[in-house]
Amino acid sequence: MKSLSKKEMAMLISPILAGACFIATVFLNHALFRNQIISVRQAIGHEIFVFLIGLFTIILLFAFSVKWLFKKQWGMVLLCIVGITVFWLSVIYGRSQGAAMFYAT
Repeated sequence: MKSLSKKEMAMLISPILAGACFIATVFLNHALFRNQIISVRQAIGHEIFVFLIGLFTIILLFAFSVKWLFKKQWGMVLLCIVGITVFWLSVIYGRSQGAAMFYAT
């Protein structure tokens, strides 16, 4: 596998960071909601913003993975799949935790 440039490394890590930010946003929004600082509508607005950033990054990553697939750079394709999967798992975890916390309060 070839050495990754800074641009490729940033592109591969961005969905993972977006997923981590999404989970952090869910927990922060719940704490703010529990203390009656924000409403549910505001909390969902914050989460949708972070989700759309992550969605944009995985769409870009998917496009580059198709390019790398045709160039037969299997390692890069595998890293793209891992990044996309981690983002979706983060979204699933964040939404399930967020729903459970909101129903509990």
